[in-house]
Amino acid sequence: MSALPPPSEPPSNPEKQPDIGTPSEGAPQDVTMDTTPDQPAEETWADIPEDVMSSSTEDILTRIRLIDNDIKVCNN
Repeated sequence: MSALPPPSEPPSNPEKQPDIGTPSEGAPQDVTMDTTPDQPAEETWADIPEDVMSSSTEDILTRIRLIDNDIKVCNN
């Protein structure tokens, strides 16, 4: 046997206790999982508009540069 008395309960301080809320009795818990895919759907050649497919490389590079400039202007 030990000569030490059992440890006493620590004093309760309601300010330091986490606020977990009190669920109402009989209320069902709404637990749903997020099942949306983490990655977007894979792109295919069918997703590219016909005017882009028929454009020259120079025209596509010009479009890219213009879109990049628009994005930079919108962010500022």
